[in-house]
Amino acid sequence: IIDNLNRNGNRRPGDGWWNGAANNIESSLGSEYLGCIDQAQVTKNLLDRMDFDDSWSFDLQMANPFHWNIRGRSGNPSDPKLTIDPWTGVIK
Repeated sequence: IIDNLNRNGNRRPGDGWWNGAANNIESSLGSEYLGCIDQAQVTKNLLDRMDFDDSWSFDLQMANPFHWNIRGRSGNPSDPKLTIDPWTGVIK
């Protein structure tokens, strides 16, 4: 998903807090970059369309006032709850 956002020019390439802040500032100034909540929404929409062995629900979650994640919950109680960070690509 991150690679697609980069290829489409919707995300400032790179990582890290400063780069993320620059991405959000540039998005608010009218660049093609998507802000943090918009990147999270795109990620959620893609996850909602994927097929998994179990049924999953994905919701946007404010990690802090400047950052959004996606929270994934499976219909199978033995599956872990997931936190998906669309900026870093980390899934916990």
